Amino acid sequence: MVVKMTFPAAFVGALLLVGIPSLPVFAGGSRDGAKDGSVSRAAAGSLGEPRILAAYVIDDTKRADQGGAKAYLEGMYLPQAAAAYFPTPFSVSAKERRLSFDSELTYRVLSRSDLGSGVRLFTIETSAAAPALSSAGRSYSFTFPRSALGRDGGTSMQPAPYALERAIRISELSKGVARLESLRYDEAAGQFKTNVYVGP
Repeated sequence: MVVKMTFPAAFVGALLLVGIPSLPVFAGGSRDGAKDGSVSRAAAGSLGEPRILAAYVIDDTKRADQGGAKAYLEGMYLPQAAAAYFPTPFSVSAKERRLSFDSELTYRVLSRSDLGSGVRLFTIETSAAAPALSSAGRSYSFTFPRSALGRDGGTSMQPAPYALERAIRISELSKGVARLESLRYDEAAGQFKTNVYVGP
């Protein structure tokens, strides 16, 4: 199944998560962490070396301590956060920017951490191989504050899709693929630092 995220041009204009097989992505943050070993499916493709990835999710459910919120976050937002580390096709038109996430990725949740301000860190492990990308593309590194995603406790954008969308806009390409190479949240500064590949 392919999940398509569509951003209206007006909304996108107001805005200012694949990994590299040989370079696993790690991120800090351990407050209120809970270990787990559950396996989830988010393209089932060829297997590569196991990689540890940092999947960030913004909890905007307003019911953080209820079981239903956990299921919603892990069923709705976590698969996209994980799939962003793999090539994500996109297209840009006068009316919208569209990201097409492949939601068949298999991964295992190793731990969960609450980093405050609604930021949840899921440390996941996957053996799915990341396809090689065109050398014609380039990587974009930038930071963005937690507040850019929406206010704490309100409706929010998710960090990985936001990072992909912003890099796509900077690249000025009308179509191609984007891939999250790294994403890290600095709790003290309240901002994310990311590196995103965008290419034809």
